[in-house]
Amino acid sequence: MSRLTTILTGLVLLSQTGSAIAQTGAVKNKGIEQFFSTVLRSSPPTFSESPPKTDLHNAEERVVLLKSSCEKIIKEGSWVSYGNDRSGKMKLQLRGIYTQGPALYFLLRLKNRSSLDYDVEAIRFYVAGPAGRKRPLVRARELVPMYIYDSSSVIRGYSRSSNVVVLPKFTLPAGSRLLIEVLEKNGGRHLRLVAGNFMLERARVI
Repeated sequence: MSRLTTILTGLVLLSQTGSAIAQTGAVKNKGIEQFFSTVLRSSPPTFSESPPKTDLHNAEERVVLLKSSCEKIIKEGSWVSYGNDRSGKMKLQLRGIYTQGPALYFLLRLKNRSSLDYDVEAIRFYVAGPAGRKRPLVRARELVPMYIYDSSSVIRGYSRSSNVVVLPKFTLPAGSRLLIEVLEKNGGRHLRLVAGNFMLERARVI
């Protein structure tokens, strides 16, 4: 009887130990699975092809690029004169057209040979077409600049100013012209230049 009791007690203890070992093993396996699962999720993804390039053309970087290009144009100076217009002793010149990627750069020079300051109200670009025979150009569409560099609101007497106006790249429809206007605030010394596709196609690469 005592022997049978001893055997039964031993069997009970062995079964409890096995259960404890099984539970401990399950906990360890669960922890390992969680560990590897975390590592896999935290690891950088692999790509069958090259990783996608980061878009570097955000607003700030575009401004830096445009400003740098405009400074280079101003520093190098004009390389050709596309035309000029006078009103009194005020003179407007288109001194260069440049291209870079999706942009066109227009180098404008305003020269004041009078003692009266010239207050600039606006500098505007239009695609314009003829209204009819021997009639002035009609503004069909205004072109909005992407960037304007060193835009002076006042041209002092006996001084000059150079500005670079950056527009999205474009060409002109048949029969159309590019119209550039500089308007004087509270005055009548308005200036205008007209350019065609021939001039645009001569744009110099920056």
